[in-house]
Amino acid sequence: MQENVNKGNRSEKPLISVVIVNWNTREELARCLDSVSRHHPELEVRITVVDNASSDHSAGMIRDEFPQINLIANRDNRGFAAANNQAFARLDRESRFVLVLNPDIVFTRNTLQPLADFLQSRPDVHVVTPRILNADGSIQRGCRRRDPRPLMMLSSLLGLSRLFPKSKHFSGYTYGDIPEELTHEVEAASGSFLFFRREVLDVVGGFDERFFLYAEDLDWCLRARKKGFSIYYYPETSVVHQRAASSAQRPLARLWHMHYTAFLYIGKNRRQEYSLFIRAFLYLALGCRLALMALILPFQLVGEALFKAKEKEQNADIKD
Repeated sequence: MQENVNKGNRSEKPLISVVIVNWNTREELARCLDSVSRHHPELEVRITVVDNASSDHSAGMIRDEFPQINLIANRDNRGFAAANNQAFARLDRESRFVLVLNPDIVFTRNTLQPLADFLQSRPDVHVVTPRILNADGSIQRGCRRRDPRPLMMLSSLLGLSRLFPKSKHFSGYTYGDIPEELTHEVEAASGSFLFFRREVLDVVGGFDERFFLYAEDLDWCLRARKKGFSIYYYPETSVVHQRAASSAQRPLARLWHMHYTAFLYIGKNRRQEYSLFIRAFLYLALGCRLALMALILPFQLVGEALFKAKEKEQNADIKD
């Protein structure tokens, strides 16, 4: 799995193939693409955008404002996994690195060069993710994850991980017990930003297309580790991520996919490891949570709408 590299050699420009799947996030996508070019002027970066039949003229924006980008415009929404696989099939064979990137990621610094340098100096590392931040500068805990286990899943479902954010027992899924400033190996990274050697894709293959949205990254990382590839969290550099910019447009569908893919992941990857009793208990917990969240969702949406209306009114008063 290892390859010979010249440590610290930056004379060769690494060819990075970036894959972005977009659905109705035209403004976020434009900011993302602009930030990539602005902060990485000396890197050879080739970007492919797969547009999943957006209705906000995202594809037209790409053609008009970013003609250098390879655009794949689908006639229907094929989902995150399938759309990424479309782009994977067309990647440059000479690519040294691949980046799976969400359209609502914003670069505030040169992030790709440090990640490429890290991989080139560490032949034992194959996949890496930076510190992924919220707009307020706090870390998005899901950027580094352990493979979900029953207690971890139950803690997340019951909200215990938020009550005990530093506990390995309750927050172990997102490595709450390990300081976010430390570089360390992880079991899974977020599909919002996956940076890896091209050879990993050649061996592991693309995402499982049964995962329309969510959990495809967990499944892919598990398959990568089973092939002997290592995954690292590297907090020396960072990006900003506006979470769920696409899926937030369809909150009920988002809620369904979050829970359905958890069912799917357990059935695919934990059928042999977990007893029938444990799987039945997790399925029941997921089903109850889905029903509860579906009941609460309308009240959340009304509350958010009222808050935004009030905020807009206050901003108008300030301008006046």
